[in-house]
Amino acid sequence: RWDASTQAFLAGIEYWQEVGDIEGMVNTMDGLGLTYADQGMWKQAIEVFRDAKASLAAIADQPGYTHLLQIVAKHLDDAESAARDICAAERNAAQCIGNDRSGYGISKRGAGSHRCRFVLRATGGRQHRESGGHL
Repeated sequence: RWDASTQAFLAGIEYWQEVGDIEGMVNTMDGLGLTYADQGMWKQAIEVFRDAKASLAAIADQPGYTHLLQIVAKHLDDAESAARDICAAERNAAQCIGNDRSGYGISKRGAGSHRCRFVLRATGGRQHRESGGHL
C-alpha cells in the first residue's frame, strides 16, 4: 500500500513538472514527504520537504505562496524534530547492553546502572525511556 501511494505521488510530481504547475508540484511533494514520514523514513521525508520548500521560490510572488510555504516548513520542522528525537534515543539505546525477557536492558551510563525500556513509536522509530529505577 505504501508503494502504491509513493508511486502515485511520484507520478503526480512528474505530471505537475510537465505542465509547469509549481504549486501543484509542491503540494504533491508535500504529500510524498508525509507518506515517507508516516513510514518513519525521515531522511527521505526531510529531503522531499527541503526540495519542496526550495521549489517554492519560483512562485514567491503568487497568492498561495505564503500559505504553502508555512505548511511545507511545518512538515519539514516536524520531520527534522522527529529524526533528531530518534537519533538521540538510538544513541542512548546504544549504551544499553544485554536484554532480559521483560524488554529491559542494563545500562552502564552515569554513576550507576539503571533499567531502560524501548517503546516502539507509531512512526516506526525507537524511543528510549528510562524507568528511573536502579538495579
